[in-house]
Amino acid sequence: MADDGTGFEPDKVSLEDHFGLKIMDEQVTWLGGSLTIDSSPGYSTRVVAVLPTTGRGEQEDGNG
Repeated sequence: MADDGTGFEPDKVSLEDHFGLKIMDEQVTWLGGSLTIDSSPGYSTRVVAVLPTTGRGEQEDGNG
């Protein structure tokens, strides 16, 4: 997902101050994945969530 906004400096932003990003990060982490935020002032922001292919609590052999 990417926006057409003005961007920001991710290193200078606390997720605690940005509810939407915080919730996305918590949900992705809970599902066993990772969230990457790529942004810089004057450019768009891209948020990438990488999730495992098996669901939380399921066994990998599908017999969960």
